[in-house]
Amino acid sequence: MVSNLLIDRLVNILREKDFNIAAQELENITDLDSFGSENFLHDIILERWVYRPEDVPFTFARDIWQSNSKVEDNRALLKEVLQYPIADINRAKINDFLWVAEKDFSAAKSAEKYYRAHVESTEGFDFNFMAINRLVFLAKKLSSKETDDTIRKKLLISVMDQYDNEDHGRILYLIQTAMYEKVDTDYLIQYTEKILNTYDDQSYDFYIIGGFCDVLEQLYYTKNKWQKKRCVSEPKLIEIRKRKAQAILTAERTLNEQNAGNLMRSVHLLKDVVNILKTITGTEAERKEILKKIDAIEKKMISEMPVFSAKHDNSETVKQLIRQLEVLDKEEALCYFASFIPLPEKSRIEESVTKSADAIGFGGLFPVGILGKDGKSIAKKQTNQKVW
Repeated sequence: MVSNLLIDRLVNILREKDFNIAAQELENITDLDSFGSENFLHDIILERWVYRPEDVPFTFARDIWQSNSKVEDNRALLKEVLQYPIADINRAKINDFLWVAEKDFSAAKSAEKYYRAHVESTEGFDFNFMAINRLVFLAKKLSSKETDDTIRKKLLISVMDQYDNEDHGRILYLIQTAMYEKVDTDYLIQYTEKILNTYDDQSYDFYIIGGFCDVLEQLYYTKNKWQKKRCVSEPKLIEIRKRKAQAILTAERTLNEQNAGNLMRSVHLLKDVVNILKTITGTEAERKEILKKIDAIEKKMISEMPVFSAKHDNSETVKQLIRQLEVLDKEEALCYFASFIPLPEKSRIEESVTKSADAIGFGGLFPVGILGKDGKSIAKKQTNQKVW
């Protein structure tokens, strides 16, 4: 039985249009199924980790919901709350949860309706970001006639125009969604270039800059109906790819070369730049200069790599083997080498070198190797740790 007092408290909280405030007040409700300090309704209302239409929301709330024996009571509670006048965004999220967790088709239709009502009546990118993503997903999933592709494009532009230049990661995702939804290409090009221009040449946030460059390149392909090819000669595409490479180079220059891990990162980043420049005609000279730098860094890494050795005189063993092999024909000798030849002191040498390497902390970073008389590697052991 659902308590009327509890229903009244929940409805009063859920009338709040700012879901952050509503979620904060829900934290104080102790009569709901929870895990730790969070109850399932708090997680439903606070849900905002939806960056793309295909992202599945309410992960934590669903875990609480599915692990509890009172599913029927909780469902009845949500259904009861939905009978009262609460904020559109909260009504949309509760219905959306019932769709995701219970596959309730009528709840999905209601979620679409109230997400749209919220987006059309609310200003603020933060308040609408999750809602527009879920609205796009539900409208397409349900083949909605009410929120068709024309309406979706209009609402996407509306939310994008509310962007406050605070979270470039989220707007990048929304531009990608708008591109897939075929929002006007010229609008998206101008929009993306405006954001990209907020980064100067010294900016080293190459992940996000690279993301905007990739979107912008795709938009120009669409606008000009260019055929995709590995090596580009179009001035605009060259400009975009060089902007992406510049951000990576700037990030590489910020690394402290005294740190062994940073040396490896430098090599990785510089190789990424070379791979980008390979796709641009006329960049041979630039690539050669970067490859020289990579070679210098790798030589520095090798020169600073600790080398441990263990010597053992195997001359008598070799003489004994030769005497044994002298009486064998070619096939017998090959069989002997393949099956019976011992490796003198192999385990002792391997154990000695491995322990020495581990003692100073490089055992998992660099592979243990065995060198021949000329100093060249004749055997190498795989590392047992990942280097992040």
